[in-house]
Amino acid sequence: EAKRYYDEIDLVDKVQKKILRGFQFPFQAAIIGAFCLLIVFLSLYIKKENVFFKGTFYVTSATYSMRKDWSSSGSIKANTIQFSNISEIESSFVATKKKGNYFVIIENKSEPLYLNDLAITKGATVDWTLSNGDLGIHISRDSLNPIVTSRKGTVNVEVTGDTSFHSSSVLSEVNPAIMQLHSIRAVKDAVRIDLSKVNAWSFDDMMIDSLDIMKKVQGQKDVDEFYSTMIKGKIKVREGGNSFELQHGDNIHFEQLKTRHFSIRSDSSLIRIDLEGTASKIKAGPKEYEDWLNPTYAEYVFHESWIAFFYSSFIFLWGVLWSLNRMFFKHNTND
Repeated sequence: EAKRYYDEIDLVDKVQKKILRGFQFPFQAAIIGAFCLLIVFLSLYIKKENVFFKGTFYVTSATYSMRKDWSSSGSIKANTIQFSNISEIESSFVATKKKGNYFVIIENKSEPLYLNDLAITKGATVDWTLSNGDLGIHISRDSLNPIVTSRKGTVNVEVTGDTSFHSSSVLSEVNPAIMQLHSIRAVKDAVRIDLSKVNAWSFDDMMIDSLDIMKKVQGQKDVDEFYSTMIKGKIKVREGGNSFELQHGDNIHFEQLKTRHFSIRSDSSLIRIDLEGTASKIKAGPKEYEDWLNPTYAEYVFHESWIAFFYSSFIFLWGVLWSLNRMFFKHNTND
């Protein structure tokens, strides 16, 4: 009787274990399935940051703020260069006798002038405008020490301000013009540089906090208003393949921008910006209705074929190995 009693208890215990084992796999599968659904759901909404893009924009002005110091690696060529808020000029043939606040025009009608050593520091605000077909750059909250050189022709320098004078010098290879300018650190008034007949300004490898195609104007009741200066443009984001055609009045906004190629030029009374690089966030569209151009992680995975191939191969191989495991290494179910 005692043996029969213990046999029945052992049988009940095995039945319970088998029942629990049967419930164990569906429960684990449900947990894994819910986790996978959560990942898929999040991937449909979370945007990928630091995307690569390429775009061309036609605008009437543009503004950006510097995230890191930047200095030009080459020369910018022009026939006339104008500077505002200059405190001092140093050269062999023209120089201010004392520090002040000067407006300087440097011109060479027959040969180009070269602007060198243009350095813009972190935190400076840069505004681009176009006047009579000439590009102008305003640099606020910064001090500049550019150098202007020319090797041939006749250089005319006109200085107005605290002291006014005019100077002219005939140049040669042995008597070039090398002018060092020092600007006033501008808090209220920006240092302005205007260049005539310049092909393009290049600002490759520049780190920018934010870039906007917006202009601030004073509205009613002294309230600042912003409007877009976009005429037309096009941008394409590599990750996800999103592209966007910008219309007149649309806005585009970049954050944490690092340029690989960045050039600005005048084109048919407009400013043409060719921009290529990476940004943490990109938004474009009509004002207050901008769309994110950053892809979601689901769009990114779907667009990047190598990622889809990797995960498909992983799932396939996992299934094959799991089947082989069940086929050749059957678990003992008598425990």
